[in-house]
Formats: sequence, C-alpha cells, structure tokens
Amino acid sequence: MAEPQTHSTHRRYYWPFHFVVLPVLTLNVIARIVYAFRHAGARMVWWDLLIAGTLLLFAFTARTMALRVQDRVIAFEEVVRLTSTVGDDIRHRVHELSASELIALRFCDNAEVDELTRAILGGELRAARTSSGGSGRGGQTCGRARDSERRRPPAFAWRRQDAARPAAGPRRSI
Repeated sequence: MAEPQTHSTHRRYYWPFHFVVLPVLTLNVIARIVYAFRHAGARMVWWDLLIAGTLLLFAFTARTMALRVQDRVIAFEEVVRLTSTVGDDIRHRVHELSASELIALRFCDNAEVDELTRAILGGELRAARTSSGGSGRGGQTCGRARDSERRRPPAFAWRRQDAARPAAGPRRSI
C-alpha cells in the first residue's frame, strides 16, 4: 500500500518531467534561439523556434492541467470528509469554502477540522499566501507538522483576519 500523505511528503519531484522533459525542452528552445540568430536567413529557422517554444509551453500546460485536476479531487474529498465530520449547524455551509481553503484543511485531524472550519466560515481565519510564494498547492493548516519535517515553507498559512481589513470577495464553490 502507498505511504500515507503528510505535509512533509505531499510534494515530490517526478523525475521524468522535472529532470528530463523540462531541461531537454528548455535547452531545445535555447539552441533554436541561438541558431535562429546565427542563421537568420536559413529556411524554416523561425518555424523551428516556434515549434520548440510550443513544445515547452505544451509541457508546462500539461503539468498545470494535471495539478489542477489533482486540486479539484482533493477539494472534493475534503468536502466529503467535512460533511461527515463537522457539526450539523455548519454542514450545509461546507460548499462555501474555496478550493484553496479545502486543500489547506486536508492536513488537519478530524478533531481540529470542526473548529477550523467554523473559524474560516466565520471570517476569523483566511488562507493567505506566505512570503515564500510557492505554487499555492496545499500548505500547513494545523499544528501537526513540526518544523523539522518541512523541506520548504508552506505556500499557505492560516492568519487571523484583521477586523479593519474587509474579507476577500465572495467564496466560490467548486
């Protein structure tokens, strides 16, 4: 059976993509640019450059679409989990959570998730990007992962929402 997913194991490199496809396609674009400027009069040189750029864009687009589908599946799984674990009074409001909030909640224990869901829906907590940037995929929501377990800072962190700052626009459901 697969290793259970935790905050420290949820990010990984897929070596064929990250270490073969992207470097080769990037080097191909660079080689085509150099060739295009050295042989500007050659036939089809600009077409080769266009195809090289399109292949690189295709690789990034394919990866982005796969990650987006993964985010949607995680959000759906969290909606299912939350409807069975949160209290009856907020169960009907679980669909108001944004995808990033649902993805961030996936690392919480069932004991913590009710309280955090109430805080999010009440406007006390919001998912905010940290200064470390990141891809926005998941993040540390609960106090479960120790600092020694983290390889990179989380992309999202829970922050108390200031009373003076208005809440971000309406939440969209998936």
